[in-house]
Amino acid sequence: MTLEKQRAILAEAQSWRLTPYHLTAAIKGRKGGVDCARFIYEVFHATGFIPELKFDYTSLRRFIHEENPLYLETVMKFADEITEQEVGPGDVVMYRNPRLTVFTHASIVIEYPRAVIHAIHQLGVVVTGASEGFLSNWEKRFFRMRASE
Repeated sequence: MTLEKQRAILAEAQSWRLTPYHLTAAIKGRKGGVDCARFIYEVFHATGFIPELKFDYTSLRRFIHEENPLYLETVMKFADEITEQEVGPGDVVMYRNPRLTVFTHASIVIEYPRAVIHAIHQLGVVVTGASEGFLSNWEKRFFRMRASE
């Protein structure tokens, strides 16, 4: 990924900071809301990596209860898996709670592992460490978005 593309991704991601968490929403700003999946989509759509997609607004509880792998499968359509050693700015970290079989959270790398940006329930879009708090024991997979064709 070029430095220019990394900068565009990080600038777009940072523009969402302090947006409250709201399941299935995608409105930037303090009066808006976004969840972690829509945050990833909105950033990479705005920067030209992901085309416009239609979303099924299935509830999060149902998504987890049915152990639906759609989140990870969608990321994999537009990204290549990379190793932890290859992770750089603008890459995506997907997370799996050890109690579940599916990946249910994602963040965008600013400086791995010190800083990632993501939408967190009750906090909104914030910068944290990649393994802070509830993510400390979650499995991680790493992805780099492919340039759109």
